[in-house]
Amino acid sequence: MASIVIGTARQGEVMDRCRFWADVLMCVNSCTLYAPEHEVVVAWKGPCPPQDLLPNPRLRLVEQPASADSYGEAFDFACSQASSEELILLNDDAVLTPDTIDVLLEDIQILQRAPGAPKVGFLACRSNFVAGPQNIRAPNDGTLAANSMRYDSENKIIAVNRISPVCAYMPRTALEAIGGFPPINWFSDDLMCWDLAQKGYAIFISRAYVHHIGQRASTQGGRTQADLLREGQSWVRRHRPDFWKAISGGQDAGG
Repeated sequence: MASIVIGTARQGEVMDRCRFWADVLMCVNSCTLYAPEHEVVVAWKGPCPPQDLLPNPRLRLVEQPASADSYGEAFDFACSQASSEELILLNDDAVLTPDTIDVLLEDIQILQRAPGAPKVGFLACRSNFVAGPQNIRAPNDGTLAANSMRYDSENKIIAVNRISPVCAYMPRTALEAIGGFPPINWFSDDLMCWDLAQKGYAIFISRAYVHHIGQRASTQGGRTQADLLREGQSWVRRHRPDFWKAISGGQDAGG
């Protein structure tokens, strides 16, 4: 069975624990209800652990180390605590539907059985709050038939260059091949996809769907989105000039 891994953090005074962790409770409870056979690892950081969760014998709450200060570090730690070689990365502000995990894992099997089966680096769910072809509103060269609520392209697995792992399958071997998550909030998705491609891994969008609230309270820590953008750019320029050059049209990493 795959391990569902969630990194989450909150700051501030706890007046109402249920409300403090409200979106995380919805996320984790959706795993308990819709994927009860899978291990769920929640790596948390804050003044108190998430509480008032539905009973789940396969749920593990693990406190992040004090040094973890980013999305990447939180998920790297969460993955290190998971027992499975198959990982499903899940944002703490996402909510599974009844068939999200089933369809996601069905699609992995389809890809593995295909002639010349690709090495899968990421297989990501479609969602309502995500950019590019993952967005459920993106036609992806499909058509919307009369009286239909879905594009016919939603029934296809799509190969892409990058994804956002709002909910995404990743084998541990692929994660280890790229050295884990970079210790940043922004640009981690782009960098990981780029590194996977350099290692010969393919990236896909699944037929599966996950609902995404899209608040990402975990990565804020009192910082604005502009702060997170600057921090991500600075880290990439300093530590990964090869990637910075690739995405900035050949500009010098020292800028």
